[in-house]
Amino acid sequence: MTKAVPVQCSLEDLKIEEKQELPPLDISLPSKRARYPRLPDDVETCDRHYVLGWITSETWMEDFAMKYHSNPEHLTTMTVIPEGIPVPENLDDAPLELVVALSFTASRYLFWRRPTRAQYKWLSEVFGSEPKWFRDVALKKHWDQHGIY
Repeated sequence: MTKAVPVQCSLEDLKIEEKQELPPLDISLPSKRARYPRLPDDVETCDRHYVLGWITSETWMEDFAMKYHSNPEHLTTMTVIPEGIPVPENLDDAPLELVVALSFTASRYLFWRRPTRAQYKWLSEVFGSEPKWFRDVALKKHWDQHGIY
């Protein structure tokens, strides 16, 4: 049995010419729900919901789709406010990030709808890191505009 090499999916390392195998995912073994990183301390008082995910770009998603013959529409992406910056008054001038989203604090259902631990580990290997919590660009009162329920 050969050992699969984990794929590091940074923009610098992603080359379409080289076809690498994705890390193996053994779905034959039962696995509990994934454990997420600790929620930010201000999750209840923040005026925005949090999104758990990995920073990405449209280019990365297109390259990933071509490289692994996957449909990027199966991934949920969100625009978020980067870590460590205050919420700007005018979002048009803000340095926003695009993330592939895994979970949301918008509802109990969206928070507890989780991949298995095996799937979570696989995703972390594909993205090369654990996901992080980011603040949504939209205010909580405008969450429904995302169309994610």
